[in-house]
Amino acid sequence: MTTHPAGPKVSVARSVLTELGSWPAPLRWSVLGLLLGGVVGGVVGLVLGLLASWRTAWFAVIEVGLPSALLGAVLGLLGGSLVVLGRRLRRSPR
Repeated sequence: MTTHPAGPKVSVARSVLTELGSWPAPLRWSVLGLLLGGVVGGVVGLVLGLLASWRTAWFAVIEVGLPSALLGAVLGLLGGSLVVLGRRLRRSPR
Protein backbone atom coordinates (compact mmCIF):
# COMPACT_ATOMS: atom_id res chain seq x y z
CA MET A 1 0.00 0.00 0.00
CA THR A 2 1.39 3.36 -0.95
CA THR A 3 1.27 6.00 1.70
CA HIS A 4 1.09 9.71 1.19
CA PRO A 5 2.70 12.34 3.41
CA ALA A 6 -0.67 12.84 5.14
CA GLY A 7 -0.82 9.16 6.08
CA PRO A 8 -2.47 5.90 5.02
CA LYS A 9 -6.01 7.06 5.85
CA VAL A 10 -5.78 9.76 3.19
CA SER A 11 -4.60 7.14 0.71
CA VAL A 12 -7.60 4.93 1.47
CA ALA A 13 -10.00 7.87 1.16
CA ARG A 14 -8.51 8.87 -2.19
CA SER A 15 -8.73 5.33 -3.54
CA VAL A 16 -12.36 5.03 -2.41
CA LEU A 17 -13.25 8.36 -4.02
CA THR A 18 -11.43 7.36 -7.22
CA GLU A 19 -13.35 4.08 -7.33
CA LEU A 20 -16.63 5.83 -6.61
CA GLY A 21 -15.93 8.29 -9.42
CA SER A 22 -15.73 5.45 -11.94
CA TRP A 23 -19.28 4.25 -11.18
CA PRO A 24 -22.28 5.34 -13.25
CA ALA A 25 -23.90 8.57 -12.01
CA PRO A 26 -27.19 7.04 -10.74
CA LEU A 27 -25.36 4.42 -8.68
CA ARG A 28 -22.84 6.95 -7.37
CA TRP A 29 -25.56 9.41 -6.35
CA SER A 30 -27.59 6.60 -4.80
CA VAL A 31 -24.69 5.48 -2.60
CA LEU A 32 -23.97 9.06 -1.55
CA GLY A 33 -27.66 9.63 -0.78
CA LEU A 34 -27.75 6.42 1.25
CA LEU A 35 -24.76 7.48 3.31
CA LEU A 36 -25.89 11.06 3.82
CA GLY A 37 -29.47 10.07 4.62
CA GLY A 38 -28.32 7.39 7.04
CA VAL A 39 -25.97 9.70 8.91
CA VAL A 40 -28.48 12.54 9.17
CA GLY A 41 -31.31 10.18 10.10
CA GLY A 42 -29.15 8.43 12.67
CA VAL A 43 -28.19 11.69 14.36
CA VAL A 44 -31.81 12.89 14.37
CA GLY A 45 -32.92 9.52 15.74
CA LEU A 46 -30.30 9.67 18.47
CA VAL A 47 -31.38 13.16 19.53
CA LEU A 48 -35.05 12.20 19.52
CA GLY A 49 -34.30 8.98 21.36
CA LEU A 50 -32.27 10.75 24.02
CA LEU A 51 -35.07 13.26 24.51
CA ALA A 52 -37.60 10.45 24.94
CA SER A 53 -35.61 7.93 27.00
CA TRP A 54 -31.88 7.29 27.14
CA ARG A 55 -32.50 3.55 27.60
CA THR A 56 -34.08 3.13 24.18
CA ALA A 57 -32.18 5.82 22.26
CA TRP A 58 -30.37 3.30 20.05
CA PHE A 59 -33.66 1.89 18.82
CA ALA A 60 -34.64 5.38 17.71
CA VAL A 61 -31.37 5.61 15.77
CA ILE A 62 -32.39 2.50 13.83
CA GLU A 63 -36.06 3.49 13.50
CA VAL A 64 -35.23 6.89 12.04
CA GLY A 65 -31.86 6.15 10.42
CA LEU A 66 -32.82 3.20 8.23
CA PRO A 67 -35.86 4.78 6.55
CA SER A 68 -33.97 8.01 5.96
CA ALA A 69 -31.07 6.06 4.45
CA LEU A 70 -33.46 4.28 2.08
CA LEU A 71 -35.13 7.58 1.19
CA GLY A 72 -31.70 9.10 0.55
CA ALA A 73 -30.80 6.20 -1.74
CA VAL A 74 -34.02 6.57 -3.74
CA LEU A 75 -33.65 10.35 -4.02
CA GLY A 76 -30.00 9.91 -5.00
CA LEU A 77 -30.98 7.42 -7.68
CA LEU A 78 -33.56 9.85 -9.05
CA GLY A 79 -31.08 12.73 -8.95
CA GLY A 80 -28.38 10.72 -10.69
CA SER A 81 -30.84 9.61 -13.34
CA LEU A 82 -31.85 13.22 -13.96
CA VAL A 83 -28.18 14.15 -14.36
CA VAL A 84 -27.71 11.42 -16.98
CA LEU A 85 -30.92 12.46 -18.75
CA GLY A 86 -29.83 16.11 -18.78
CA ARG A 87 -26.45 15.21 -20.25
CA ARG A 88 -28.05 13.11 -22.98
CA LEU A 89 -30.54 15.83 -23.87
CA ARG A 90 -27.80 18.44 -24.02
CA ARG A 91 -25.71 16.28 -26.39
CA SER A 92 -28.56 15.31 -28.71
CA PRO A 93 -28.91 17.31 -31.94
CA ARG A 94 -31.98 19.54 -32.17
